[in-house]
Amino acid sequence: MELLEQRSLLSAISVSTLADSVDPADGVTSLREAVAAANERPGDDTITFDASLYADQPNVIRLTNGQLEISDTAGKTSIIGPGSERLQISGSSLDRIFSIQPDVDAQISGLTLTDGVAAQGGAVFNSGRLQFSDVRLTNNSAEGAEGRRGTKGSDMTRTPDPGRPGLAAGNGLDAAGGAVFNDGDLRIVDSLFSENSAVGGSGGQGGDGGIGGRDSIKGYPGGRGGQGGDGGSARGGAIFNSASATLHVEDTGFAGNAAIGGDGGAGGNGGRGGSKKVGGPGGNGGLAGDSGDAFGGGIYNDGTLAVRSLQFTSGQVVAGQAGSPGNGGLPGAGDYGQGSRGDDGSSGTAGTAQSANIHGSFTELPEDDSSGNDTPVYTMSEAVSFNGNNFIDIDQAPPSSGTILLQFQTNQTQNYGAILGHFNHAASGHRIYLHIKGADLYARLGSGNEHMVAANVADGQWHSVGFIYGSTANIGSAQVYVDGKLGASFTPPSVSLVTTPEFMLGATPATVKGQPQLHFKGKIREVEVYDWILPESRFIDDPAPVKLPDLSGKFFQASTAAVQPGETISVVYEIQNEGESRADSFKVNFYVSDDGLITPDDILLHTANISGLDAEGSTGRRTAPLTLPADFSSLDDFFTIGMLVDAADDISESDESNNSNVGVGLDKMTLDLDTTTDSPLPPTSPPADLTVTGTNNQQPTFRWEAVANADRYELWVFNLDTGHRVIHQTSLRTTSFQPSQDISRGRTVVWVRAGNAAGWGTWSNAERIFIGLQPPGQVEVYASASVSEPRPPLSWSIDPSAQRYELWVNHVSTGNLAIHKTDLTSATFTPEVNLESGTYRMWVRAINEAGFGKWSRPADFTVTASTAPQTPSLTTTFRVNTPRPEFSWEGSTDADVYELWVHDLATGQKIIHRNDLHSETYVPTFDLNGGEYRYWVRAGNSVGWSEWSAPRDVQVGTPPTQVVLTEVTNLPNGRAEISWQAATTADTYELWVNNSDTGQLVLHERNLTATSFESNSPLPAGTYTVWVRAHNESGPGRWSDSLKFEVTTNSSLPAVTFGSQPLSGSTTFDAHVRWNSVFGGTRYEFRIEGIRANNIEYQYSSTTDQTMVMVDMEAAGLRVGEYSLQVRAIRNATVGTWSSPLKFYYPGKWPVQAYNGWILGRNTD
Repeated sequence: MELLEQRSLLSAISVSTLADSVDPADGVTSLREAVAAANERPGDDTITFDASLYADQPNVIRLTNGQLEISDTAGKTSIIGPGSERLQISGSSLDRIFSIQPDVDAQISGLTLTDGVAAQGGAVFNSGRLQFSDVRLTNNSAEGAEGRRGTKGSDMTRTPDPGRPGLAAGNGLDAAGGAVFNDGDLRIVDSLFSENSAVGGSGGQGGDGGIGGRDSIKGYPGGRGGQGGDGGSARGGAIFNSASATLHVEDTGFAGNAAIGGDGGAGGNGGRGGSKKVGGPGGNGGLAGDSGDAFGGGIYNDGTLAVRSLQFTSGQVVAGQAGSPGNGGLPGAGDYGQGSRGDDGSSGTAGTAQSANIHGSFTELPEDDSSGNDTPVYTMSEAVSFNGNNFIDIDQAPPSSGTILLQFQTNQTQNYGAILGHFNHAASGHRIYLHIKGADLYARLGSGNEHMVAANVADGQWHSVGFIYGSTANIGSAQVYVDGKLGASFTPPSVSLVTTPEFMLGATPATVKGQPQLHFKGKIREVEVYDWILPESRFIDDPAPVKLPDLSGKFFQASTAAVQPGETISVVYEIQNEGESRADSFKVNFYVSDDGLITPDDILLHTANISGLDAEGSTGRRTAPLTLPADFSSLDDFFTIGMLVDAADDISESDESNNSNVGVGLDKMTLDLDTTTDSPLPPTSPPADLTVTGTNNQQPTFRWEAVANADRYELWVFNLDTGHRVIHQTSLRTTSFQPSQDISRGRTVVWVRAGNAAGWGTWSNAERIFIGLQPPGQVEVYASASVSEPRPPLSWSIDPSAQRYELWVNHVSTGNLAIHKTDLTSATFTPEVNLESGTYRMWVRAINEAGFGKWSRPADFTVTASTAPQTPSLTTTFRVNTPRPEFSWEGSTDADVYELWVHDLATGQKIIHRNDLHSETYVPTFDLNGGEYRYWVRAGNSVGWSEWSAPRDVQVGTPPTQVVLTEVTNLPNGRAEISWQAATTADTYELWVNNSDTGQLVLHERNLTATSFESNSPLPAGTYTVWVRAHNESGPGRWSDSLKFEVTTNSSLPAVTFGSQPLSGSTTFDAHVRWNSVFGGTRYEFRIEGIRANNIEYQYSSTTDQTMVMVDMEAAGLRVGEYSLQVRAIRNATVGTWSSPLKFYYPGKWPVQAYNGWILGRNTD
């Protein structure tokens, strides 16, 4: 019946490489391959780690190919490490480490999870049922992404439009659970969360506004700056527990975890106003983003949380800094005045920071379950052997809810060897089993499946078991601990156990024919049965003591014959094992020595092979034939014979100091018969003053005081972090020792003892040290309770091992971070900016290559009202056309002095720095090169300096150089070509020609882009003077030197041409006539001729060079009808030709309407 019941399928997978690889052909199994195999196989899976990965020193598996997903829902997946101090799993600061999928049952123990990073759950994201025990989670982070930057608004420099507004920036994303994000059921026992963080993403910066456009008269406004993005929140520096999740945390520490909100993004700067004759106003600056909140430096809880025995130190919650407002846009420049500067945007709102330890409601469980007392209902202390036929009937019903403790030892694989069992045949399926199947340990409760809880326990070692079962609030499921580690957790039966007095050790009660069955082969001891549930902390890191052999030997008698060189003598000896574990085969060597000590360096006489020796057993008396050396010349007159048990050091023993025994004292011709008398005494006191120097490196020097009657010393050095012995010297002849190779770093314990031929003395007191550079200690902060200066010096104690210090200062009333420095090299710091009035709290920790020291205890100080000057505001316009611009600002009434700082934006170099200015303006003493500059000003008085002003940019213009005229060439028909050299930085040129005889202007051309100009119209004969100057964005250059030229021949003037709107109505009867000027013309004549009548209806001759005239059509006698208009130029006696006729229709009044194809007075043909 038992063999037919359902069981969970089980697979055991061993990780044998540190690489993060997937290669079926490489002969090793990576952790990634092990997880994939567990996911593919239904049923329970246990992943362990081969001892070669951590035997010599702690090691790290670095994941480089993404997170590991555990997805098998058909059984439990257990990842059992060798101890959190021995093996780390690192996310390599690339990705999360583990993701537990929904409906998955998983367990992780004995590992350190470090350097994981994700937006939620830096190390672990749990959506299933997960258990942690002996897990360290350190230096993991949840990091919200930064918001995108807003796009800059389009510049409208060549259109009559305002600059386009900048777009709003994206918000920073939230971060939750620096180490763990729990969205399922999570249970944590005996673990540590340290230096984990959740950091909200910073908001993006708003886009800058575009530059305003312009028309022929004025510049248009710059675009508004975009709003900065809000900072993301941070929830749970170590753990985030969601609204639907359940979290149980017990006997766990939280150290140095932090939730840090994201900073708000800065608002975009307003765009510059357009530049024309009248400059446009600058755009307003964008609103700043709000900073992100921070809640729960240790745990953030939205769901169900129960805790017991938690320790919190140095937790931090820091809200992000609010964004800075966008600067108002600079005004546009203009010949007749610049625009106004745009308004600055508004500052963002500061976030909230709460709960450095736990944020949200939780239930604090009592230290112990009060349902029972601490007295077991059954005990059995002595070890009892079980041979597969015997058993012990406890005659005690197992409690329906309780705890069973015991220790067992076996070296035999078994079918179903029941260590303990209960079966109630009156209520089928209600049973409690703990049994060996093969070499593995299984547990079962009630009608559920059996669960493997530990592998390879048939190793001859003692193992401790803690079996908890029941459904009380502080446990919630059955759990089995083996050697201090959680081996399995499973659901108890849905109904209460029906318990009867059929509880046995070494077998299960009768199920058929009234006989016990499933007998156990091995030993059981230290049995305790409780009728209540012990707290889980009783089982963590509490393995059964390791039982080892303890081998020693002694002599009884020797041959009585005279000793001759090369002679063989016989000695009688016996080997004993006084330990609690069997010793397998080992060797016993016999030596002859002339110094009273037996070491492997002496002359070997004989080797005896011992096949094995049970615990508390003996070989009995044996005889060993020993052949003495044929040449005695290398020995003194008196010498000794002795033995060295376990000479090849094959056996790990509880005491290895008694393996050497001096048994026979001889001279060259006589042999002592009784070697058990007159032996010298071993040293009576341990070595004193054990000291270790040079611990910062890995080859320290060990020293101790000499001990009387000692001629040798044994030194034992053990690394607590790795669990390995690093030095064992048994024959030191001096009182000091320095290893020739590096030993493992970490916490280390040292012992030394003295010895002589008679044996060993007692061990010295243990000396605890740290090998290698260790993290600095905790520093002490010095702070005055109240200070009146806004920049008080902050100081702390010096740690000699510190390479730098980290300083953290919070404004207590606001919760905002005021100062955070990570690279201070001295034990004092003066704030770089003035602190606002209020109370501040500071912490400091020391740092070196080995890591971080503990944060100091906090110290508070209060800054009283400061009378430092107000921050100046800058007033210099954006664009100036002088190489020595005036830098100006609005001062502060309580300022005594000002400090000015000017940077060249093109080179990034400081060009002006004055801290002795006593007015609100400064003009440089040297010329500045053309380009953009940025300047800042701050005010000072006897109290201190104000904050630096917001920066302001100034563009120093560089007008073009003076134009050099080269020649004027006369062209046919009275035209001229004027040429000049290009001016540096010129965009366009302006040309001016006067008649030298009359002084009148005859030519004025702008926006020329070439370096020559050819007149289109002839110039009258005469003498002329020409000037040219260059223009660029900074303005006009100097006029060139004048150049005179003469035109000798000109016989005609060109015909007049019309522009795009030659004729337009003004009032009912008036009309405006316009035409293009003719080069050389000094006045104009025009006429109106009736098309039908073919006669001149109206004729006008001007006396000036005007190109527009107003005609009163009614006064001119025009009637409704069709007409043509012609214009010609006149210069003195020279008369130009008439223009082509301009046809129009006059309807009797203006504006002229469309009529028979005549549009606006003109025929379109």
